[in-house]
Amino acid sequence: MVRSSLCILFGLLFAATAVAADPTAHGPQYETKAWAGMDDRAAYRTQSWPKARLLVWATPGKGGSFRSAGSWLEGGKRASKGPDRETDILLPASDKPYVVNSRRGDHCRHVTLRRNAGVVAGHAGGPFTAWGNVWVHDGGRVHFIDIVGPGHTFFRLDGGEFGRFRFTPRGLPNPWKDSCSAHIHHKMQVTKFNDGSVEFLGNLAVGDEFYLSRGRMIVSGEFRWSGSAGKGVFEVFDGATLELQAGGAVAPHRPRSAMRLFNLNIYKGGTLRGGSPQRPLTGDAFIRLGTEGGANSGVSGLYMAEGSTLRVHTKDPAKARLALTAVAHAGEPEASGDGQGLDLQFGGDAALKGVLFDYVRVGGIHVLDDAVRKQAADAAFGPHNAGRPEELFSKMTRDPKVYYHPRKYYRFNRVMEGLGQMKKFGEDVDVTYPSSGKVFTHQGKTRYAPGAKKKNK
Repeated sequence: MVRSSLCILFGLLFAATAVAADPTAHGPQYETKAWAGMDDRAAYRTQSWPKARLLVWATPGKGGSFRSAGSWLEGGKRASKGPDRETDILLPASDKPYVVNSRRGDHCRHVTLRRNAGVVAGHAGGPFTAWGNVWVHDGGRVHFIDIVGPGHTFFRLDGGEFGRFRFTPRGLPNPWKDSCSAHIHHKMQVTKFNDGSVEFLGNLAVGDEFYLSRGRMIVSGEFRWSGSAGKGVFEVFDGATLELQAGGAVAPHRPRSAMRLFNLNIYKGGTLRGGSPQRPLTGDAFIRLGTEGGANSGVSGLYMAEGSTLRVHTKDPAKARLALTAVAHAGEPEASGDGQGLDLQFGGDAALKGVLFDYVRVGGIHVLDDAVRKQAADAAFGPHNAGRPEELFSKMTRDPKVYYHPRKYYRFNRVMEGLGQMKKFGEDVDVTYPSSGKVFTHQGKTRYAPGAKKKNK
């Protein structure tokens, strides 16, 4: 019995040491071949982290509870305390898929998931939250995860492939069979504090909506949304920046919106940019958008509200551009005079130098300020537009101050969760809703703010 126990103990110690030796989220080892071809100018490479607890899943191949301290090893011994936001976690590889079940209120810092290891939370039960780097190795799975916290981090998913999406409010029972490998969330939010950033690497997707609540989100892989719902939007709120790097792309998975919504919304105080002053574009980056023709012309596409900002930082505006184009993975649309093609709403401060327009319908570039139209000579125009550059511009007639998810709408609680974490961390942010009892109209329907009493029919 003693010999058997010693063998198990030494086995656990060896496993914990071995899994930690390879590149991980808490020890990325940027000099190794695992990062070959990655941009060495990335902000996450500059970030240093204080030493923290490392918990390793004790039983690879067999799942359990994220919160259970006894499910984890710390220093080769059973942990006495479960993960928190200052704890790194590592789920080792296994020949048999296994799922660690999580829920709202679960936190950790860096997350490493190896082959056949998965962490699954729930939509109704809430996502778990990562405060640092996330690295899902090829064959690993994560579902229902939010990103918050200070500093510069990465979210890397290896081997992600777009395909069938499935939504269940309790999370995916078997994420290897129930959905495509790129699927990481349903309604996801990112909140980075101060000048913090998170860079998404690889193919990643959410099934419905995405909320960039605060901070900078950098995409150098491909990020899709609206995979299972067909009505989701990508929203960039006040104090947030969506940055595309060379080769990076964002796109709705389903280009035609079931609710006639704009695909990508940049609100007042939000920024959309290609590259950055410190890391200008070295190749094209892509915003791929849906099109609506005929009676639905004017929906889908891009909405930039009054007070929003568009900038492109590039080494060569002739070769490294921010391309506003059509969703190629759904078939390139026929841009013609019947209204088919992109609709782009520019209500804010937009500098067009370094922007490439393609698949735009006649009158599809709607501008609130005529100064934007006068920059047409600074932009580039692809071969698939429905008319000459001067024919693509028109006056913006849509309200430049609207929100798909306004602060008084209950869905804004996804943003509030991130801002609430900022508040707890000591940041000065507004985390108040309007007074309860407020009834309002949104998207043509009667809505109720949190705490409001619904009228009986």
